[in-house]
Amino acid sequence: MKSTSDIFNDVVPLGRLIHMVNQKKDRLLNDYLSPLDITATQFKVLCSIRCEVCITPVELKKVLSVDLGALTRMLDRLVCKGWIERSPKPE
Repeated sequence: MKSTSDIFNDVVPLGRLIHMVNQKKDRLLNDYLSPLDITATQFKVLCSIRCEVCITPVELKKVLSVDLGALTRMLDRLVCKGWIERSPKPE
């Protein structure tokens, strides 16, 4: 049976590698999307919106695991760029 320190030593490098791969993916995506004037993070928001018929900022916040204030600013930028439109939630 492995000790706690052995498990920690096995997991940390894996977590670090996953983080590094994620950063590289975001850099590549940023380069690819730069002609469209959107970032990898904005692209994730657009993909999440596209997958839902109607999604509120609170629902989107949960899907993306981001701060609501940061998400609101991101949505405002996407509105200004013409990528999305905001409308009141139907009652």
